[in-house]
Amino acid sequence: MCSFSTSSCRNPIRLSAFLYITLTEELCGSKLSSTSCSIHHRANNVFMQKAIWTGHDGPVKKIVRSGSGKALISRTNDNEGLIWKQASDVSGMALRRSSSLSCPEHIHRSCLLKEGDFVINLHHHSISLWDARSPAAEQVVLCPFEAAGKPLCLLPLPHPDPESPIRYLASITSKMEAIVWEVHLPSRSQQKSNGHLSATMRQFCYSDLGLQDDLAFVLPVDPAGSIPAAAGFLDTFAKDLAISYTNNGVLRAWTATLDLDNRSANWLVTSTIETDVNSPSLASASSIRKIAIVDRAKTGLTIWDPWSAQLEHAANYESPDTIQDLDWSSTPDDQSILAIGFPYKVVILAQMRYDYLNAGPAWAPIREIRIKELTSHPIGDSTWLGSGNLVIGAGNQLYVYDKDVATSDDMVVDLSVPVHQHRLLSIFDLVTYLNGPLPVFHPQFLAQCILAGKLVQVQRIIISLFKALKFFVPGDDLDSFVSLSPIDFYSEQENLSSAAKKEMRSSYADFADDDEPETVTEDLAASLNEDLTKLALPQLSSQEQFHLADIIECVATVEKQRRSMDENAMRYLLFFRQHMIRKGQAPTARVEITWREIIWAFHSGSQDILVDLVSRQFHGRMLWEHARESGMFMWMTDLTALHAQFEIIARNEYMKTDEKNPIDCSLYYFALRKKNVLLGLWRMAAWNREQSGTQKLLRNDFSEARWKTAALKNAYALLGKRRFEYAAAFFLLAGNLQDAVNVCTHQLHDLQLAIAVARVYDGDDSLVLRSLLEDKVLPQAAFEGNRWLATWAFWMLGRRDMAVRVLISPVYTLIDSPATPNFQAKSYLSSDPALVVLYKQLREKTLQTLKGASKISPRAEWEFVIQNARLYDRMGCDLLALDLVRNWEFLKQPKETSMNGNQLPDPRKMLRRRSSLVVDDMPSPKSPTEHKTKPVGKPAPTVFEEPDTNSLLDSFGF
Repeated sequence: MCSFSTSSCRNPIRLSAFLYITLTEELCGSKLSSTSCSIHHRANNVFMQKAIWTGHDGPVKKIVRSGSGKALISRTNDNEGLIWKQASDVSGMALRRSSSLSCPEHIHRSCLLKEGDFVINLHHHSISLWDARSPAAEQVVLCPFEAAGKPLCLLPLPHPDPESPIRYLASITSKMEAIVWEVHLPSRSQQKSNGHLSATMRQFCYSDLGLQDDLAFVLPVDPAGSIPAAAGFLDTFAKDLAISYTNNGVLRAWTATLDLDNRSANWLVTSTIETDVNSPSLASASSIRKIAIVDRAKTGLTIWDPWSAQLEHAANYESPDTIQDLDWSSTPDDQSILAIGFPYKVVILAQMRYDYLNAGPAWAPIREIRIKELTSHPIGDSTWLGSGNLVIGAGNQLYVYDKDVATSDDMVVDLSVPVHQHRLLSIFDLVTYLNGPLPVFHPQFLAQCILAGKLVQVQRIIISLFKALKFFVPGDDLDSFVSLSPIDFYSEQENLSSAAKKEMRSSYADFADDDEPETVTEDLAASLNEDLTKLALPQLSSQEQFHLADIIECVATVEKQRRSMDENAMRYLLFFRQHMIRKGQAPTARVEITWREIIWAFHSGSQDILVDLVSRQFHGRMLWEHARESGMFMWMTDLTALHAQFEIIARNEYMKTDEKNPIDCSLYYFALRKKNVLLGLWRMAAWNREQSGTQKLLRNDFSEARWKTAALKNAYALLGKRRFEYAAAFFLLAGNLQDAVNVCTHQLHDLQLAIAVARVYDGDDSLVLRSLLEDKVLPQAAFEGNRWLATWAFWMLGRRDMAVRVLISPVYTLIDSPATPNFQAKSYLSSDPALVVLYKQLREKTLQTLKGASKISPRAEWEFVIQNARLYDRMGCDLLALDLVRNWEFLKQPKETSMNGNQLPDPRKMLRRRSSLVVDDMPSPKSPTEHKTKPVGKPAPTVFEEPDTNSLLDSFGF
């Protein structure tokens, strides 16, 4: 035996059966077997053996690791297996061969027990136990079994006592049968008795799991993270043991507990995901709830979170590179790592923090390993060691790759990791940088605090950071809390008034700084941002530090307007300012405000101030492209102000060029029904060759049918010439709002313009607007999973109860949409944690919203809160997660006021605080959308139906 160390070199260490065979034969003068070769050292003309390499005769096809990752078995198609154990020597990590086995029967699955001392091999109709404590493993037990289906997997079940010599293993067959075996292992001190070891194995129990619907495969989970421990009860919080997958894309995760007294096993489905990935070719799951699936073509990869049944990552690789292997690992703090195996390379993906504000990726590649320069053999299999080293089997060789990653690698550089002076990072340290709790001055944490309504805490953080950087020099440690107490972020205590703060500081007048700031002013922001340009904060990358400076500037700008705006207006203004700053840094990027920001402004009572501030941002010359960028005509609720602002847009569109072309503003003036204003502009357009004809046409009365027909003919002619905006204008001139809206949505692909034109032309009660919202906006929201867009559309339709419900439930579950939801609808980005802030705000706003909240079950609301706490945790905002679960108030459950339940309860009785002000907006007008929503229960019959006999008997208890 010899050990192979990886600490002294970043290149892989290769374990091979055929190294130096020719050299050995020359030195020894004898023919070696293909499984042994030697290296000799010549000293004083005497040859002395220094090391022996041993390996496989054939190519490695499967590598299986133990639960801890300290041992592994490599197998070939010839049913030969070598057991390797991880150890340490003076040079670092070492991988030593401890035993070998040669099985006469086909090995279907393998499992290592007691860190490779024992091996369980599953065959088609039997299961065998091997003792691998000696160089040549010995079969000690062979247990035949009978099953209706083919055994698909072999998985160890957690035992209540980890130190017990008894182990339990299970196999699930293609007929969803679970067979459990009980294995009694000998201790290390026990020796052979009459040539046999005192080891036994017997069938423990048999279970029928059901759910045989078009089963594709069942697989054990990769033992990433801590080793599963047996729980005293069976629930969805237990660690997963296996996953099953159907050909129509339904994935289920399974766990189990043992009932030793009754000799049975209890199985439970912990999660179910409809992935829409039909006939998958490969899948793999980790014990810390991550599942990766490969499509039929072996080029598409998706990663799912079973906790929320949401998609975290989707990638498509080029056709020559087909995915053939998936291997999970994790950091000591349970951050996931996935190795994707191709024929000649391995791509390693790392889990990332969720980033809802920038729609950032949840997974990113951090390393790519190519073996073609080392061997011509394709990769057979790979696995992770517990230390973070990756073992790759190619041909009859094993390659052990170092766990360190170079920070200069392009993949790492693209991630903007705050590595600073580090040249090499352990893969665990690198993934920890990409995950885990954020410092309170991180831009993402500050932004989420602002959305959660914690602007006072944000100001405290910025002021504390300003103080900390006064005496900060490069190389110093910077407190992640900048001397603030964590309780400040989840305490419900009222903020101290300015006078109270001054009174408290008076006791320390001799030590206090008279110039200590109380709010983030523009001067403080400028001074702090100047410090940030000179200093590198150890917890932030350069890009994150740049974004921090943007947020500080925006907070100072919002502070100036704080007394004249409500919280929602401040949320919108802050993110709009940040959006404009980033746009100035990348002027070629075509970006718009998201529907999240539009919703904050939509529910603000300070819209007149917002309109003024947004107009100033564009120097009073707002064009339609600027209005679309700000979402102004989506969030303005005052129709008078809406018309006034739309007329400003029309005037600016006319004035935007030196030639002042009336065509540019025609759509806007026709929407305002101001044909005569446009006619006056045409009189001044003598340079335009269309002047005389257009003037002559516009002088006519378009309430008459003949001129409506003339306008329609012009509109269709313009469509043929692809002058779409001008064609929409002539549809309006003909009084055909529906066709004008269709041109805006289908030809111009401008949904905001279509909505704005419909609102200005015919008001918010327009049937065309209602049809647009029901037939276009809501299906689009369902297809994309955009809950922000859906809640806005329902509110515009007068369905405020649905506007609340859609914040908790996926959009496609509440409406009937002809289009199948895409991957984006199931993405984690559809579950923005800011939705819980909006839900809490809206549910108590009106009687309709309270009615919608009453239709949400306590269980659904509880799961919604817990899910958002998990999202905060995944974002690195653990303090906000703690604040959410600590301070959330559930509504009281309504009680029926009559025996027959026909009289609905008063929604106001659900409120816990009687001082809450609720707007009475009942009853709501019934719309076609109400018919489209999926029915909650069976509708009442419209005619008398004779009751069934069985139902009458049931009523009397028979």
